[in-house]
Amino acid sequence: TLYPDGSELSGDPDTARNWIEAERPNLAAARTYGAAHGWHRFAIALAGTLFRYLDAAGPVTEAVTVTTAAVSAARALGDREAQARALSDLGRLHRRQGRLGEAAGTYRQALALYADLGERAAEAVALRNLGSVHWRLGDYPQAADHYRRALAHYRDLADDAGQADASVRLGLVDARLGDAAQATTRLRTALELSTRLGDQFSEAYVLALLARLSDQPADLEHAATRLELSLAAVRQ
Repeated sequence: TLYPDGSELSGDPDTARNWIEAERPNLAAARTYGAAHGWHRFAIALAGTLFRYLDAAGPVTEAVTVTTAAVSAARALGDREAQARALSDLGRLHRRQGRLGEAAGTYRQALALYADLGERAAEAVALRNLGSVHWRLGDYPQAADHYRRALAHYRDLADDAGQADASVRLGLVDARLGDAAQATTRLRTALELSTRLGDQFSEAYVLALLARLSDQPADLEHAATRLELSLAAVRQ
């Protein structure tokens, strides 16, 4: 990658961030020009890069504009996979803005595309995301339904990390609905999977959740120990 004056852009993250922030107006203009002149593939690639930056650094409104353009470009090309990816990104942005109804609709479009494409892993993520939207809306039965479907996909894919994540989410729904026994069962499943994966952070998180469901002090002490180990691992 080059600066406009022709000098090379270093691999330093701060330098890269400073460059993209300085060049944002030019990049936006290039995206608009490309879209207007039928350079849809270029517009999709540029939007993907800008999404990753804007999703982290903001502004979210600009990320929505960029990603909406990517959806349109992908539709114009007939590229359903690129369209599904852009819709997934747009759903994330709508969710961050609290536009939950729009987020759910966008995620449903992405889910339908991934299902048609046979992209099982991406379909599972879309189901999980839809579940999260319904969780925030307080529609716990719908959240559970989407999480269960995601879990089934993860099982078919032998994805232990996905299974652990979906089990935790289902456990939280069970707890919210007052079924502590079922919540405990799901969380213990997630704990076994996280332990098998050597994921200390997730293991500590699940232990902390289990401690909240239990009257046994030992569970809380175990969770505290695992959280300390996870913190140490992150610091390394």
